[in-house]
Parts: sequence; structure tokens; C-alpha cells
Amino acid sequence: MQADKLRASKVPVERVIYRSVMLEFIKMIHLISEALLAHAGAEHALHQAFHMQPP
Repeated sequence: MQADKLRASKVPVERVIYRSVMLEFIKMIHLISEALLAHAGAEHALHQAFHMQPP
């Protein structure tokens, strides 16, 4: 693991293991951010279309 390599080089490391998250998903954080923006935009459009106040 990357944390082990850093520690072997005397770099202070705090290792946190998230069992349900794979590294590849962490690398895609920019996509997740864009997806959240897309959801917010869709929510806003639906509220406007149905003349509702946003939550």
C-alpha cells in the first residue's frame, strides 16, 4: 500500500481504510462533483417547472 511505502521513507502517515471505497473512485472525485452539480441543476429546473419553492 502507498502508506507503507511512505512510512518506510520516514514520511509521517495516517492511514484510513474505507472498506467500501476503491481507489479508482477516489481518483474520480471531479466527476462526482460534476454529478452533484448536475443533480442540483436538475432539482432547480424541476422546482421552477412545477412552481415549487426549493427545500
